Amino acid sequence: MLIILVICVLGTVVLSLPAVQTRLAQYVTERINKDFGTDIQVDRLRISLISWNTALKDVYIADYQKDTLAYIRELNTSILSLRDLAGGKLEFGDIEVDGLYLNMKTYKDAPDTNLGIFISKLDDGKPRKPGTPPFYFFAEGLELYNSRFSLTDENLENPEILRFKRLEVEADDFTILGPQVRTRIRDLRMETSRNVNIHKLATDFTYQRDHMNFDSLYIRTPESELKGSLRFDYKREDLAEFTDKVQVTALFEESTIALDEINQFYDGFGKGRKAQFSTQASGTLNNLQIENLLLVSDNTGIRGNFEFNNLFDTQAPFSMQAQIRDITTSYFQLRGLMPRLLGNSLPEFLKRMGQFTIRGPAEITETSVNTQVNIQS
Repeated sequence: MLIILVICVLGTVVLSLPAVQTRLAQYVTERINKDFGTDIQVDRLRISLISWNTALKDVYIADYQKDTLAYIRELNTSILSLRDLAGGKLEFGDIEVDGLYLNMKTYKDAPDTNLGIFISKLDDGKPRKPGTPPFYFFAEGLELYNSRFSLTDENLENPEILRFKRLEVEADDFTILGPQVRTRIRDLRMETSRNVNIHKLATDFTYQRDHMNFDSLYIRTPESELKGSLRFDYKREDLAEFTDKVQVTALFEESTIALDEINQFYDGFGKGRKAQFSTQASGTLNNLQIENLLLVSDNTGIRGNFEFNNLFDTQAPFSMQAQIRDITTSYFQLRGLMPRLLGNSLPEFLKRMGQFTIRGPAEITETSVNTQVNIQS
């Protein structure tokens, strides 16, 4: 037993030598790059033969255009099975990542993001050679610190969509199996470039070739709290026209939203107001159906089904069709809730009615209201 311990100690000392660490890192990345056609580089890989604790430094992953897809300053973990690792099955205990930068980009006229194309390399959908398993990666836990995320699309007039900094994540059961990714995010915190900071995000997350799922979703910002679920369905080529082709399915229950925070993304709502709501949503962002909406904001209550057209398309005319169960409000309350959409559309006679209730169908555009509703004051 003593001899084994001495060998392990000596082996650990040898593996701590920079030259050995560099060669070990090259061996691991060459194996993965050869099997899956990726471009991954690791500057140093250190393994303790006593505890099997492992550290990687300066991990670089290039995308298919040879630009940065991801960079990791330092990664620490423990190997669960050396035999599986040697066979290409990557199973680890808890992983701690310090200094991740994830640069997710859609290039001009590309069918998918660089991350989607990278993940597809892990399983191209073609039959594998006998005895060749799919790419497999598993971590019991995942923690990210001091990290950044960028999402850009070169097909848009303004390519930058999202930019997060001070990104911190705590997740369990992080798994990559071929092109599938799944994990349970217990806590995600970050600062955004649009001054809406996420204090907590928790969800059961799944990514596949044709959809993303956010089950048991919880989001808390400085002024909002959202509870529900969210799903995106798409073909890979749809992502280049996200607002028009990606199908959204959402459920929100007993949630609170600050309209000032929505205005950071779409400046069409009243300032300094909050709304409590529950609803289901489906469709694309530019053809969005809102069903069974129950919303309360100050002295305004809204129930009904609504369809929004061209909500995020500044080049096309906005319209909204509504089947109103009841809206209880006043002229100034309703106009203050959505001044950009309703400011020039509401008829002047509503000013004289004080608090009123509306029921029935309605169609609203940027310049007109067409309705056959019943109004009670």
